[in-house]
Amino acid sequence: MASSGRSPANDMRRIYAFALALVVCAYSLALASSFDLGFSVWFRSLVANVTSLAVCGVIARQFVLRLAQQRDGWMQAVLHILGCAVFSLGWFFALMVSLGVSGGDSWFRFSVEPFLGPAAFWQLMQGASFYAVIALLAEVETLRKDRSEILSQRQTDDEIPQQSENTEEREGSRIFVRDGDEIRPLETDRIIRVSGARDYAEVVTRTGTHLLRTSLAELEQKLGGDFLRVHRSSIVNIDQIDRVEPAGGGRLHLHMLNGDTVNASRAGAKRIRERTV
Repeated sequence: MASSGRSPANDMRRIYAFALALVVCAYSLALASSFDLGFSVWFRSLVANVTSLAVCGVIARQFVLRLAQQRDGWMQAVLHILGCAVFSLGWFFALMVSLGVSGGDSWFRFSVEPFLGPAAFWQLMQGASFYAVIALLAEVETLRKDRSEILSQRQTDDEIPQQSENTEEREGSRIFVRDGDEIRPLETDRIIRVSGARDYAEVVTRTGTHLLRTSLAELEQKLGGDFLRVHRSSIVNIDQIDRVEPAGGGRLHLHMLNGDTVNASRAGAKRIRERTV
């Protein structure tokens, strides 16, 4: 497995940092070559442009990851169009205010002189272009996370020893869990879902929750064929799924019989679809 230094999250931070560095360089050159500015005015203009863009970019990234990518087809396209328009106008407003503040007498005494005509149009087109870049980077971020999940699941599958059907049936019918100082049997058909982090697993049943000191990979081996790994941090009992609905981007929302909702990654959604007739 890749080290934490080469994790998808760390790689994407480097990509976003590199993109921001390119923006800083581009604006530095553009402001220096297009206007006869002193250093103080040049620096304030650079900070106003980059800071307002960075703040709006963070908001746009969350919008794409948490809302736009969770829809399919035409709905996703509509959300991107709306997101692009709001981002362009929002950044334009934030930039005008930032430039006003940077050139004002104080934080509370300043005037805003918005760009007009071709300058305003050019600024809005820049906003649309930056939104497209942010949406593309967010898509790359999601694809890298999904690829990491698939590779992690493949490694987990390779580490689980092959067992006979009789062994799987025997181990899949009951597991033993700690209850204080006691160890009690737990029928696996009572389990609804399992979520995990590192060396702990939270087992949700019809009557309660159990916290086990074991990894999801180890628990998955004991649960048997009625359980499916749908996310790197989630296992579900397929007999406890009430309904399934698309979540956008190839993912699924699994609605369980107890009312819980489990998000299936693209890799997990593929396993669900493979069982669809």
